[in-house]
Amino acid sequence: MPANTIVHRVFEFLRKYPPFSLMKEDRLLEIAAKIKIKYVDRGQVIFDENDAPGDFLYLVREGSVSLSHNGETVDICDEGDLFGVRSMLSGKPYLLRALSTAESLLYLIPIPGFKVILEQNSQVGMYFAAGLASGQAILRDEPSNSSIADKYQLKASPAIMGAAPGHKTLITCKKNETISDVAKVMRHHNIGSMVITGDRGAPIGIITDTDLRKKVATGEYPVNVPVEAIMNSPVITMKKGATLIEMMITMMTGHIHHLCITEDGTDQSKAVGIYSERDMLLAQGNHPAILVKEISKAGTLQPLPALRDKAEKLLQQYLQQGVSISIVAKVMTIINDVLIRKAISFGLDAVSKEFNDPGLKFCWLSLGSEGREEQLLRTDVDNAILYENPPGDKRAEVKEYFLSLGRYVNDVLMQCGFAKCPADIMASNPAYCLSLQEWEQKFYRWINAPDPQALMNGTIFFDFRAVYGDPGLEKSLQEYLVSSMAQAGTFINHLAKNALQNPPPLTFFKNFVVEKGGEHKDEFDVKKRAMMPLADAARVLILHHGHPTVHHTAERFKELAALEPKQADLFNEAGMAYEWLMGLRTRFGLAQQDSGRFLPIESLNKLEKQMLRNSFVPIKELQKLLEVRFQLDYFRT
Repeated sequence: MPANTIVHRVFEFLRKYPPFSLMKEDRLLEIAAKIKIKYVDRGQVIFDENDAPGDFLYLVREGSVSLSHNGETVDICDEGDLFGVRSMLSGKPYLLRALSTAESLLYLIPIPGFKVILEQNSQVGMYFAAGLASGQAILRDEPSNSSIADKYQLKASPAIMGAAPGHKTLITCKKNETISDVAKVMRHHNIGSMVITGDRGAPIGIITDTDLRKKVATGEYPVNVPVEAIMNSPVITMKKGATLIEMMITMMTGHIHHLCITEDGTDQSKAVGIYSERDMLLAQGNHPAILVKEISKAGTLQPLPALRDKAEKLLQQYLQQGVSISIVAKVMTIINDVLIRKAISFGLDAVSKEFNDPGLKFCWLSLGSEGREEQLLRTDVDNAILYENPPGDKRAEVKEYFLSLGRYVNDVLMQCGFAKCPADIMASNPAYCLSLQEWEQKFYRWINAPDPQALMNGTIFFDFRAVYGDPGLEKSLQEYLVSSMAQAGTFINHLAKNALQNPPPLTFFKNFVVEKGGEHKDEFDVKKRAMMPLADAARVLILHHGHPTVHHTAERFKELAALEPKQADLFNEAGMAYEWLMGLRTRFGLAQQDSGRFLPIESLNKLEKQMLRNSFVPIKELQKLLEVRFQLDYFRT
């Protein structure tokens, strides 16, 4: 094949991707003529951390390359992605390890000639200055105490708003345009996805490069049919102004790769931008989306403990960066839920080798702090199994099947660093692996005979949340709980009385109430004396309103503020106090390598002590509210 034909093919490939799409044709031809082509096997190291800077900038022509730091994957490069950028710009050793994760073909771009263009072409210079070339260009460049909310606003990057560099508006098309025409527009504007809009500019679908490869290049659809035939619909949307981390949570929760940004956040208003998973990976080096993907794709149990360890490091990083604890809790809940679901999928395979699948619907229930979406640290697990009512002659067989699943999953969680529940409130316990009818009977006994043990059970089990399985079973049990409490009459009073067990933890002289003896002598029990009173009050009030589907304590207070506007200030203050206490406990838990429950008061600075005292104010006010509302002065247990 003539050399000029090879150069032309390289030129045609380069011009599809920024920053090469920003160059004049003659300069791009110069680069194409000097490029070297390199084939690398799967698992081959292209360069390693701390290696001296090389002579080339790397571009993935085919295949995939992972970039990692200290063993943690921070970005995945595929077709059209550049890497080795930071070293080129700084002249310093590589910060990352580049490893081919598939058989790959790379274009090696000589740095000296490229630097000349970088200096002469202001658009290319701005492209790299904006940090859009790869995660390596922005990895760990910012101080650790900076705020993620400030760093990751939509306005920070034109790519996030849906346009390639140089475009100020979102590129869209109509559903009746042909696939061929839309593909040409995408190539012209160097974009990997496009929003399909209706008459008023509202999004009705999204098309991506992947759709073109999988649906058109394979011959499944001809290029002359309307793009509507291959678009993805409905479109998941968010409001303009959302932060990257809010988008990340939506994408992780919905298992999607693109978000459409609209004026009011709904798919009924005008589309103003598009945000992809790649944008997310570029914006943050160490990203939970990668972690979730690695857990989901794990083929064996072996990598799961190390992946959960990575989540702990991510948690620490977020706290250092000042990320809102509500955001941190959502991220950690997603990671924990994915881990549990992966353990269940392995467990179902293992159990099927010993028992016949009963063919019944079931769901895995997380209880306690994980049920409330608040388990940031790897404390003890509380969980249960709820399954369909089995035929009478199959009850024992069905129970043993699900008990075996409960044992398997909890064993996996123990291997991943979680602690066994000291009270054995786990799905491996026959008392908590039950059919819907058995759970209803158990709830009925607790509600209609509320002794101290029943009330303690209520504080744990009434925070149940289905992590895996049939959502209809969870809904049925929630409805039964609400109706049973309403019919029982005084149970809510008992529950409210129980919530007053821990009064505001200050002595007469305004000193903190600390442990008087034992292993934690002179330490403050932040769980029992500060967090539990708030969580208990929120649970009582949210159940009283019949809203059991609101799980997180702070979210419960937010919901209560909407339900009771006259008490909104108190509920909002209580929610903020609870989130601050969660953060405080988590920081100490990470530092002390324990649950963070017991705090050495002398280790708190003056501001922390004052904020801890401030958190007791809503506790006192909430307990007064419970006393009045449920007439607890006249109520006898």
